[in-house]
Order: sequence, then C-alpha cells, then structure tokens
Amino acid sequence: MPPLKAPVTHRVHARAGLLGNPSDGFQGAVIAVSVANFWAEVTASPSPRIDILPSPDHDPTSFGSMAQLSHHAAGYGCNGGVRLLMAACHQFQQHCDAAGIPLPPVTFALSYTTNIPRQAGLSGSSALVLATLRCLIEAHSVEDGISAFDLPSLALAVETSLGIAAGLQDRVVQTFGGCVYMDFSELSSSGQGVYLAIDPAHLPPLFLIIDNHPTGKTSGQVHALIKERWLAGDRAVRAGMDAVAECAQEGWGALRGRIGAAALPDLMHRSFEARRRLYGDEAIGRRTLAMVKLARSCRAEASLAGSGGCVALCFREESGCIEHLPALQAACEAADFSLVRLRIGDALHALPAHARDPC
Repeated sequence: MPPLKAPVTHRVHARAGLLGNPSDGFQGAVIAVSVANFWAEVTASPSPRIDILPSPDHDPTSFGSMAQLSHHAAGYGCNGGVRLLMAACHQFQQHCDAAGIPLPPVTFALSYTTNIPRQAGLSGSSALVLATLRCLIEAHSVEDGISAFDLPSLALAVETSLGIAAGLQDRVVQTFGGCVYMDFSELSSSGQGVYLAIDPAHLPPLFLIIDNHPTGKTSGQVHALIKERWLAGDRAVRAGMDAVAECAQEGWGALRGRIGAAALPDLMHRSFEARRRLYGDEAIGRRTLAMVKLARSCRAEASLAGSGGCVALCFREESGCIEHLPALQAACEAADFSLVRLRIGDALHALPAHARDPC
C-alpha cells in the first residue's frame, strides 16, 4: 500500500458558547463563536503503515515519580488525544463504507499538537477530531463525498462512540467558523439543525476567563445525569433547558442588527442563571462561580463557554473595556485565572444569515 505523497495538516479552533449552552444536546438553540486564540492541529505524514503517534506533551507515559503521575492525572485525566485520533479513523472508515465512498489505498502517520486549555470547556476534543477528519478527507481525496454539513454529525459520532455525552454545537461552529446561531428544535432527516451566520461586527468586545487549575471533570460527566433525566421526560429538566435555549433564540433576534450588542449582557446573565438553576452550584463548580462573580464586580456579564472551567464575558457599557478591564485583569491574576481578549475565527464555509424566525 503506497504511503501518502506529501504531508497534510489541518488546524481547528476552539469554540466558546455565548448563549443557550448546553441546550444543543437537548433540542434547544445556541449561539457560539470560533475562538482563534486556541487551536488543535493534526498532521498526516508519509509512512509505510498507519501509525497514530502519541503527543509527548498530552499523552505522557513516563514520569519522574508517582506524585508527578498522580498530579497529571488529577489535572488532565487519563485520556490523551490518541484515542480520539484512532476513533476518528474508525468512524471515517465506517462512514465511507456505509456511504459507498471508495477510499484509495494510502498509509500515513497521524500526529497532533494543541494549545487549547484542557478541562476548560473550549471543545479541545472535538477540535482534535475535526482536524483529524479533515486530514483523512484530504489524504484520501474524498472532498466531493463528504461536505461541510456532514462533518459535525460525523465528528459527534466519533465522540459518542467513546461514551462522551455531547451535542452538535461545538462541531458546527468549529466546522463553519465565525459566529453561528444554531437551532436544533427540528432536525433534518440527516440530523442537521438550522445553522445561521451572525456578523461578528454586531458583537461587543468579548473576553474569556480561564481557570488555571481545572477540576478534571469532562463535559460527559457534567451532562450525563441531566441527559438521563431529560430523556426520561423530567418536566423540571425540560422546562429548565427550554429557558436556557430561549436566551439564544432571543439573542438571534437581537444580533441580526448592530443594536443587539446592547442586549447581549442581560441575555448572558439570564443564560447563566437558567443553567445554574438546572445543574446546581456543585456541577457549575466553585471556581467557575468565582469567575462569574469577578466579572459582575467589574460591570460585566458572563456565561459558561462550555461545560466548566471557562466563562465568556462582555462589559455592560461600551466604555467598560477602558474603565473596568484593568480592575478585572488584576482580580483575575489574584485568583490565578487567565483573562484573554477573545479573537473570533474567520468564517470557513458560507452559511445563510436569514431564515424563518426561530422564536
């Protein structure tokens, strides 16, 4: 079997939810952005066999002591990126077999790197999966057989095959880039929701507060119990998730025009509080609650960017970046949080900007 002729590399950005998160996994609606500050990168290189190469930084197997090993496992868990790359290869082959897409014989070695903070809810796992799938598509020259609209569902299948509880939100915005409104209340026969582009110019300046000491909880652990109750028809959970989704639906209506930037702080406040009532403070986490409290003390509003460990925020007034940013920066440093100005990634594929009113 011939090796790949030349290396193929793909980079996928992190993502941050702004409104409605995590109702995407519960037939809800969300608004999220691609985060260009952080990314995962996968490279397929010529090799005589199919090799999945562990990352020395993210898949360590050698430690100086038991204490060092335990510290790494407590902060980052026991699962690195190798299982994600391998599962992506498996699901890619399965998908192509089922869809009748012939794959030319080719061998390669897959390696990866990432700077996406772990356990921060910034979709580091799905970024790795999508970067892997893009490498596989290009390496096998099957771009015509797998469209951008196929990628989110395929990436989700990879993670669910590993027992990771997740929704389509991360994979949609990481596939299409930019800022995207997603409505999952009525899925198409292929499992797709309604995906609409939002002009990033309509958003106020956005920031991230990231916990420098993650708890080690995965998104699957956070969502599993609520998912079980939702599937069982629990009325309180269903009503609570509807309240979370309504924030994104209202945000879509507001952000279609520039005036929507003024509505975003209140909507982020409501989105966070609705999620807090649903999941409880223990699931949200003490340090995540501290981030939100810091933001509010500096005239900003925050919502969870993902499953925990990071919040996205914007200031209540346009002047907030000048008047309150220094105080917020100092407070974050004192609490051992990182404050980052969010850079929205470019749109990668065209999406419509108008559709039926989802509200």
